Amino acid sequence: MIAQLASGAAVLGVSLSTAAGLLYLMIRWRKKGDGVSDELVRQSPQPQRAGVLFKTIIVIAVPVCLGSLAVNFSGIIDLMTVTGRLAEVMQTAPQALLDCYGANIPEAEIINNSVHNYLYGAYSGKAVVIANLVPALTAGLAVSALPVVAESFAQGNRLRTQRSVQMVLRITTIVCIPAGLGISALAQEVCELFFGYNSEVAIGAPLLQVLAIASIFIALTAAINSLLQAVGRVSLPVKLILIGSLVKLAMNYILVGIPQINIQAAPWSTLACYLLVTVLSLIALRQSVGELGVVSVFVKPLLAGLLCAAFARLSQNLISTVIASRFAVLISVAVGALVYLIALFLLKAFKKEDIEMLPKGEKIAKTLEKYSLLG
Repeated sequence: MIAQLASGAAVLGVSLSTAAGLLYLMIRWRKKGDGVSDELVRQSPQPQRAGVLFKTIIVIAVPVCLGSLAVNFSGIIDLMTVTGRLAEVMQTAPQALLDCYGANIPEAEIINNSVHNYLYGAYSGKAVVIANLVPALTAGLAVSALPVVAESFAQGNRLRTQRSVQMVLRITTIVCIPAGLGISALAQEVCELFFGYNSEVAIGAPLLQVLAIASIFIALTAAINSLLQAVGRVSLPVKLILIGSLVKLAMNYILVGIPQINIQAAPWSTLACYLLVTVLSLIALRQSVGELGVVSVFVKPLLAGLLCAAFARLSQNLISTVIASRFAVLISVAVGALVYLIALFLLKAFKKEDIEMLPKGEKIAKTLEKYSLLG
């Protein structure tokens, strides 16, 4: 009963906060208007016919809206395919599937013939929830840079467009690569930190190891989609996501139906889907804006991220022999973050313009330039 009330309260909180935001905007609009004066209205050019405007909005808005759903496509396909295929496996070769998990599947689930739902719950309720934190961290980066990219592209300023695109990609990789690799390296401990230790965590943690890597490409896909839309390739992200979705759909249907693989195929198909979409999207983006700066955008954050994950894992192995607490992983995360930050500066992964985006960024950039820590 408490769990149901907590879930309801969480949804109610989101609804009330959204309603409060809407109420504030309505009051502000009534008091201050929309900021467009009568003089600006009189000086504005003659608008196009309503039919033409409506058609233009549809042509642009529909692909943009569909492209923004990139992060959710894999979840929709999993929902459509995984439980059904697992149920078929439990009918044709139940023992082969059950042997993969031993005592981690409760007897009650076997008796009630709900093993397929239990496994999917461990995957979607544990691994997916944590992996989704990575794209959530970078969700606003590309959107905030869209006006600059779109403006420079519309003006034909290729160099400024290229630099803006590189900056967005670099900041995205600097955030998402260590997050994904770190979660993958500490998958078991991170799951236990959020959910405690139980059978679902024991099943979900190995899935999270793969899904955390996939989350890096999910974050990149969302950022690159926004950039492609900003440079006029509005419909392309939807086409690429459809190609990736077909790959995931095929892998899910074939591999989940193999008893020895079962739900373990779901994160691998997600990884294959978004890796393919990311590569194709980068090729298209390079064709539109030119060189993307592979070393500064991808290689340096990857090297620093690998060091971060390795030191976090080593720290956890040492700490676990001394501190028997699920919160000990926070120390390992802090060690990994410190190593990552040091590695970024040693590799000169940051550009001056990246630092200047921060509060008091100009002063920080001058200090870092003094010690030759910027690329």
